[in-house]
Amino acid sequence: MKYRSKIRFLTVWVLAFLLVLGSAQICAAAPEEEEDFPGRYFYYLTAKSDGIDGSPIVLELYACTTDASAALLEGASFVLRFPEYLGTAMTFEPSEQIMIQRIVPAERYSGTEIRQNGYHGFSWTRYAAALGGSAHPDTLVWDTASLGTDEGAQTAKGHILVGTYRFDAKGSVPSSDSVGQQRWLDTAEAEPVEVDPAYRETDWGKDPFNQTVWNEAETAYIGYYMEEEATATLGRIPLKLIFTPPPEWSGVVNVQSYDPKDPLSFFLYPVAPQDGMPKYYRMVIDGDDEGTGLFVRAVRFGSGTYYIEDSETKAERLPEGEYRIEIRKQSHVTATLTGVTVSGGELFQETEGAFIILPCGDVNHDGAVRQTDRSQLTARARYGKAAVDGEPYDLDGDRRVDQKDLAILTAPANYGKKDFTVDFQKQVGENGV
Repeated sequence: MKYRSKIRFLTVWVLAFLLVLGSAQICAAAPEEEEDFPGRYFYYLTAKSDGIDGSPIVLELYACTTDASAALLEGASFVLRFPEYLGTAMTFEPSEQIMIQRIVPAERYSGTEIRQNGYHGFSWTRYAAALGGSAHPDTLVWDTASLGTDEGAQTAKGHILVGTYRFDAKGSVPSSDSVGQQRWLDTAEAEPVEVDPAYRETDWGKDPFNQTVWNEAETAYIGYYMEEEATATLGRIPLKLIFTPPPEWSGVVNVQSYDPKDPLSFFLYPVAPQDGMPKYYRMVIDGDDEGTGLFVRAVRFGSGTYYIEDSETKAERLPEGEYRIEIRKQSHVTATLTGVTVSGGELFQETEGAFIILPCGDVNHDGAVRQTDRSQLTARARYGKAAVDGEPYDLDGDRRVDQKDLAILTAPANYGKKDFTVDFQKQVGENGV
């Protein structure tokens, strides 16, 4: 009996201990009272100008809340990724409502110009409270004016403007998945420019601009990423980005090639042609009057003129269905686009902002850039001489066949490349574009 009594006593004691321990754990999890935090704050990127007429693309970045009565967001860190070909023509203007801390390397900036291709990252604060500063008078509450009617704006009940991006894209447009958010830690540059390296080694955690977790001591929300998202708590939850590109970006393909004076041809083959349909349709984009070297041309299928096969007879419309599109240009290998459709009067919406690189140097038109092309380009009869109109050897378009053309042909981006296929949006060829 005494033995059983001891068992009962120990059992009750263990249960009581577990109950107390569970209560302690619940108390320790008190910060989870803000468990709706991930959905309360977010970024919203919206196009104020679509750039389809060749003017700069203008994108505004907002920090938003779904609850206008929630505390005004103090700040965060943000990284925007974008196509590399837009990098040298992109600027960022921060809002007067915030302060920003630019990240290294310093050569990313010349004024507000973003020189480095691929992404732009910075930390921002609504005001300098974390550094002992005072509040900006116009940022004490959320701006609750309507942002619009698209996906991001519908859930934004309050917002502040973080800044404005401008892409001098010259008619080309990015795809929706090529403009977006990049993890702050993935930049490998999440450190301030102004702080001395010795300071970073000893007092890294004291820099409020660079912390990627909630700074409780300074009550400033500085960052949003941590290594393990599953263990994130208040102040560490990523602020997700909502970006809805303008509809004008659909049915657009950007083609990078050499010599803007040469035309660009598109051959459109119905995958399942009906009786009486042409074998293919043809669209030609004329070259420019002047220009040399590498460039990007934006092609909008919806505004193109299509001819029936090789004739000069215009097609009234392109029949609905799936197509295979071949992009051809003199001296370049051919790109084939598959998985694209005409549906409901919309032409090839799948190509939205796609970026196609045409490797250059196929002067003998056999679908590959290799030694035979090099031999023809450097033949004694033409190398080092003025180019002959209509011949394929002047790759850069400067009207001479010389070492600059040879450098293009033998560049790693061109030499050894072959005709390739892009199946939207998976690359099937071997060019890595």
